[in-house]
Amino acid sequence: MEIRKAKKTDLNDIYVIEHDSIGLETKNTILSSYQNHNFCYFVCEDKKKIIGFILVSFASDEAEIISIAVDKDFRRNKIGQSLLDFATKFLLTKKIRTIFLEVSENNKSAISFYLKNGFVKSYERKNYYFENGRGTNALVLRKILG
Repeated sequence: MEIRKAKKTDLNDIYVIEHDSIGLETKNTILSSYQNHNFCYFVCEDKKKIIGFILVSFASDEAEIISIAVDKDFRRNKIGQSLLDFATKFLLTKKIRTIFLEVSENNKSAISFYLKNGFVKSYERKNYYFENGRGTNALVLRKILG
């Protein structure tokens, strides 16, 4: 298993995993993020197959985790943890001091994962997501890097 910066040839695999896990991005938005110098995709590859990715954006001394997803056949194998650790080390090299992210208040497993990794609740965005026919709050979490 290897984690590395994504190549343009990885974007279709990223799209498939994103579409299967989150389902918010189009191929064009993934390409646009890939081409933006303030965004960075990292992929986890196992036997030449992309099995997960993380997308981070960064500017000045702050970063945001835009998305993280793992192929459904490879979940619960600490791949998300490995991707988060790799991205955090990368962000430290960019002199990032704070990482933010947002997550639906209904996504209990993701919230637990981030809290376990040192993120704390910063604030809520009321009715930020539209889930199951109604508005759902987003939790904005942050982590101060050492």
